[in-house]
Amino acid sequence: MNKLLFTSALFFIFSFAQLKQGNFLAGGSITFNTGKEKTTYSVINNVTTVVENKFTDLNLSPKFGFFVANNLAIGIQANLIRNSVDGHNDHTILGVGLFMRYYFPVKIFGEGYLGYASQNYVDSSTKYNGLDYSIGFGYALFVSKKVAIEPIIKYVGYSTKNSNDNRYKNSNGALQIGLGFQIYF
Repeated sequence: MNKLLFTSALFFIFSFAQLKQGNFLAGGSITFNTGKEKTTYSVINNVTTVVENKFTDLNLSPKFGFFVANNLAIGIQANLIRNSVDGHNDHTILGVGLFMRYYFPVKIFGEGYLGYASQNYVDSSTKYNGLDYSIGFGYALFVSKKVAIEPIIKYVGYSTKNSNDNRYKNSNGALQIGLGFQIYF
């Protein structure tokens, strides 16, 4: 019985060894969501029109981070979001920024991200620039000492303006569910 408890305690201690200050993480996640997108148009005589459409997003988010303290990692993340609005107005959002992730003792983590976003429409030369962001929680299911599969749920959004005419704005935000894969070293 004592050997079993000792072995279990060692396994528990070593399973968290990769979350120590000075270590790295590399990987990413893929998430999916659907929701509503608002586009704001300012027209002559200061008349503002807001149009809401249904959208579908597929988001790929690679990341690389460094543990600045035990259980706390900061790093760089990229976002590649493919968005389809009501089956038309397809566009791609490319974002890059910083993320921060904190691991709680039960392998649950909280994560936040803030970055620059560039939005390009497939069927036109229209370009929008602004911010993209996310905040969420996940669970690090370690399949080995250094590899984790991570189910995650997060709120993801962006807010961009037309680079040629600031009167045209896009904003989007929705809850996403996805799966991540991280390597800790």
